[in-house]
Amino acid sequence: GPNHLVFMRHVGEDGRRDEHDGAICRLAGELTLPGAICDIVSLIGQVAWKGELIVTSPTATRSVFFDGGQVICATSNAEGERLGEVLYKYGALTREQVESAANAVTSDQRFGEAAVKLGFIPRERLYQLMVKQTEEVVFAVLLVSDGMFYFLDTFDESRLPAHLNLSVQSLLMEGVRRMDETRYFRERIPCDLHVPAKVP
Repeated sequence: GPNHLVFMRHVGEDGRRDEHDGAICRLAGELTLPGAICDIVSLIGQVAWKGELIVTSPTATRSVFFDGGQVICATSNAEGERLGEVLYKYGALTREQVESAANAVTSDQRFGEAAVKLGFIPRERLYQLMVKQTEEVVFAVLLVSDGMFYFLDTFDESRLPAHLNLSVQSLLMEGVRRMDETRYFRERIPCDLHVPAKVP
């Protein structure tokens, strides 16, 4: 690689890349501006690649899963983008219900399934909000301004909590609209610590 970069992969004891050495990395690079990943997401959608786009930043790691030109799932380790937080944010669960469902999670039972079994939310409503969660993760990916991305050509289906079908182009259009609005409002509300107050 270039003199200032090192790209490494595990190839096992035989020193040769084979099917047991993990997914092939089709694309990788650095992100230095908000929206810089848009072209990559558009490319993946247009050529209908199947795989996982991993975007890392100093604060979170997010994955967007693609198949046939559609986003089929997205995951994140950012606190506010976890399913329980999304369900709370949209008023579907109380804070106590989120904690109860989290306590019921096991290796065989995910958070959403636990919430349904506990009677906190109907399965249909859960599915609707899982779509919202996936959208929020994708929009967060588009806003990453400092990080790295990797596109791997396969993924383990068992990692997907749901299998959705969201248009890549629709997500990009909405993401760009949100970026424009974010820039507009950031001039007036510099950070989350600024709370609007009523005036006469």
